[in-house]
Amino acid sequence: MEMAAQTWNGEWWKWGGGGTAWDSFVFDPNLNLVYLGVGNGSPWNQKLRSPGGGDNLFLASIVAVDADTGEYVWHYQTAPGDTWDYTATQHMILADLEWQGETRKVIMQAPKNGFFYVLDRATGELLSAEPYTAMTWATHVDMATGKPVETETARVFDGENVTLPSNAGGHNWPPMSYNPDTGLVYIPTLQVGIQFKEPTHERDTKPAQGYWNQGFDRTNYVLPQLPNIDEIVDSGVSGQLLAWDPVAGEARWKGNLGRVSGGGVLSTAGNLVFQGHHDQFRALNATNGDLLWSDEVHTVAMAPPITYSLDGQQYVAIAVGFGGGLAAEAGAVSHGWDTDANMSRVLVYKLGGTAEAPANEVVRQPLPEPPPVTGTQEQIALGQQIFQRHCSVCHGDGLRTGGLTPDLKRTSAGTHEVWQKIVREGLLQYGGMPGFGQFVTEQEAEAVRQYVLDVANTAYQLQESAKLETTQ
Repeated sequence: MEMAAQTWNGEWWKWGGGGTAWDSFVFDPNLNLVYLGVGNGSPWNQKLRSPGGGDNLFLASIVAVDADTGEYVWHYQTAPGDTWDYTATQHMILADLEWQGETRKVIMQAPKNGFFYVLDRATGELLSAEPYTAMTWATHVDMATGKPVETETARVFDGENVTLPSNAGGHNWPPMSYNPDTGLVYIPTLQVGIQFKEPTHERDTKPAQGYWNQGFDRTNYVLPQLPNIDEIVDSGVSGQLLAWDPVAGEARWKGNLGRVSGGGVLSTAGNLVFQGHHDQFRALNATNGDLLWSDEVHTVAMAPPITYSLDGQQYVAIAVGFGGGLAAEAGAVSHGWDTDANMSRVLVYKLGGTAEAPANEVVRQPLPEPPPVTGTQEQIALGQQIFQRHCSVCHGDGLRTGGLTPDLKRTSAGTHEVWQKIVREGLLQYGGMPGFGQFVTEQEAEAVRQYVLDVANTAYQLQESAKLETTQ
């Protein structure tokens, strides 16, 4: 496909390539090059997108183009024939490194696929590609060809084989930070596995079916259900801050493993690393990772902080609040079954400041007693499949929402009465809930309702049992 025209230095140029549009870029004024980070193909499943195989240029690539003309200069592809949503749109850092006795102008990236890349930014020459997280899809990168060496199970999508990293990547959108004083790159990493499954329904092989055009069976993307979700997620889903030595190709230190929600990173000349982590804003020692300071922000801290000076006073600021895929699709992965109400705001800190971040005054109300389940087990099972295919992207895998979209476990009896009008006819379309009538039949919509009731009743009974235990 041809990318849309972009303006640069007052002139128009456009650049064509195979795959999706680029999502990130960085500019080198000395070399007059723009580096584009290119995303994944659609559908994800290469068997459907490109049955004949091939590398699918320029998917999952860093592409260097002339800033004045848009003329292609070089590219490097991180995931040839990408089929796992391993984008190369993550943060790219330009630096001058001492490399084997000489100074090299490099570009560094930790894309989704799990390898940390160091490239010569003038020529695109691969200098290093080492794994920064656990992976099952590749063993290493062949330095002669520049291509990852895939494992035998890399493209086995049977719903049982675990792929690491998942489509969420070993590193996603939260920016990493390079500190030239320590020589380290600080990366907020993820460790999440996924079990891809080949399409089992014709809908999953065609685009525009009311959900992401993945080419995989989304009904298989179901995290463990109540009541043991926290225990299982804690053992299988994690994230940590990693201090990476790009010259040695290894980690210098690693933060503690925890739930996924580590935000973007800021490193300073004062040998500090700032990062939001869950509901904390923290300052770490950049050399060894020791925790030096933290503050409770009373909501989720995900965005990268910034620092600035005003009238001789140094400040650090961060925008806090839940959002993105963690808030919508994967709330349980980051924060368990339920989260407190979101409270977005900008917090600013200064050295010697004494003010405290105001607490979140919103008190989460207990689950109301839901209407009873009236459907059969077969109907509930069908409802779960339809929910995962069409609803989970917004309302969370297994109804584990992050608090930004309606928690369907709290659906009132009155809303249940107009369920069909909401789901199929778009009664709430101006509130952000479109109608899915062209994708979901009346029977399927009712099955989803029964599945929602089943989960809601399970959650309610667990809540009431916990209350009873505390009173005894």
